Amino acid sequence: MTKAILHLGYPKTGTTYLQEKIFVQASNGMVVVSPTFENCGINIKSFKRQVSGGQVGADSRRKVLSRPLLLSIEGFVFDALRFVVGNSFCPADFPLALKGLKSLCSDLKPEDIAIVLCIRRQDQLIHSLYAESYTYQFQWVPEFDTFEKYVDAVMNPANSPQDPGYYFDFSRTIAEIRAQFPGSPIHIRSYENLVRNPEAEMTFWSEITGFEFTHIKTHANVRSAAPNTKVADKQGLRVHAVRLKTRYFSDLKLPNFLSRFMKQALSRMNVGEADKIELTDEMRKRLQAHFAPINEQFIRQESLLAPQYLAANVSVELQQIDWVRL
Repeated sequence: MTKAILHLGYPKTGTTYLQEKIFVQASNGMVVVSPTFENCGINIKSFKRQVSGGQVGADSRRKVLSRPLLLSIEGFVFDALRFVVGNSFCPADFPLALKGLKSLCSDLKPEDIAIVLCIRRQDQLIHSLYAESYTYQFQWVPEFDTFEKYVDAVMNPANSPQDPGYYFDFSRTIAEIRAQFPGSPIHIRSYENLVRNPEAEMTFWSEITGFEFTHIKTHANVRSAAPNTKVADKQGLRVHAVRLKTRYFSDLKLPNFLSRFMKQALSRMNVGEADKIELTDEMRKRLQAHFAPINEQFIRQESLLAPQYLAANVSVELQQIDWVRL
């Protein structure tokens, strides 16, 4: 029986829907931990600091693993794509966060741990992530204050783990996961399949957890303003409050319920128009030209090595993914 299921994201792959509408359905039989929910008596923010720092304490391990675990906080590991401190891009350490998750599961056998990685075709992923992160992060960083600059940075051929584009190459992400969890099954799912065939995704999550999940219909993507345009959050009081806290009170940790209440209250105090982030045809073609050969190599590699992956209990559903392809 799987004792720990680690849903790692990426962000903008349906994570919020899964966390708020689906995973909570299992909270009577499992420990469920997400950015806004926990049912084991931990402080989510403190727990995230432990994971991000590479070592989870014994008390947290005891609470989190008191029952079978379903953990889903994409920010644990994928803040490397968008993390900003002050006015500078300062990516979180993805391998270190994976070490933290490894320490959390240190008393479990590799086969008792399942990794679920949800991905999305890169041009759509980059567009959505930038729009979501623009208001509170990227607009304050001169090197990324326009979408064009972020796209240029993502496609920099000299990308390193400290650069925003490094983990948009999915093979790098999977290599880091395998390095920390070499004997654990890895399941790769796609955002596109969640949108097109949500019942199949419910079946997958039901099978891996042993809990029967029910698909819940939800509203359409509220950021989509047009086929190639997404809407960032409006400027308002919350923007200034978040910036003030980040700059002067970064260590202040509010209780989860109070943090949610303030977020909702401040979000209603918006002024002005929201910024619109457009993915032009030229940028889309540039992104597709950049990622198509990367994805072709990844697909060939995964297909050629499939028998080895199957021997290691690795599930890769390549045909269901809407790849950027040549």
